[in-house]
Amino acid sequence: NRGFRKGMSMPYKVKDVENDPLDQAFIVNFHLRLSGFALALFLMRDYLNKTDYDRALETCSYIMTQGQKFGDPSNLHLNADAIRVATHFALPYALTSNDKEKIGLYHRQLQNSMAVESNALDTIKADGLGYHHQGVYMTCYAPYGVKDAAFGCWLLSDVPSLSCPSRTTKNIYKFFDTLQVVSHKYDTHKALWGRLQSTQVILKVLLGYAYVAALPENRK
Repeated sequence: NRGFRKGMSMPYKVKDVENDPLDQAFIVNFHLRLSGFALALFLMRDYLNKTDYDRALETCSYIMTQGQKFGDPSNLHLNADAIRVATHFALPYALTSNDKEKIGLYHRQLQNSMAVESNALDTIKADGLGYHHQGVYMTCYAPYGVKDAAFGCWLLSDVPSLSCPSRTTKNIYKFFDTLQVVSHKYDTHKALWGRLQSTQVILKVLLGYAYVAALPENRK
């Protein structure tokens, strides 16, 4: 049957289900493809009847229990995919359910995930490059994660208690400045691709520049 089943397992990778019961229902490697469900619930919250609304909210609540990809408080330092999932799924769910604790958690995740660290972790580096899989990824992973983080900072910016600090927004500025330089207008050198053959990314993350420009400190 299609759809979700209460109690079903939702591992991130196929290897995580090898030792599970054979009769267990699974959805594997679905995290980035599921954001539309939570976003649709948020947009339709005033139009769904109570039964459908409660059922959809309960589904989102269960999905949120499925590991650090959905914002496990024990892992505030999210990688590129996880900050995208947190922005596209956990945030609309938290806004729909008016869960102030989860909104605050997302706020802290933005700050930690956009920190500058001189190591091989999935963060922005001191020179503005983005890392993933312990290496430079400037045409995939990092640009999309930073774009979504920029959206999160913009969305929360009018709430004083949730506004991202200047150190976070400055790191995002630094990344986008560096991306503009290494893109050579449109095409990025293959040394910055990581494992994926993708040369053009800046056009796909232009909204990130718009979110940065719309932050309060840049409004004129």
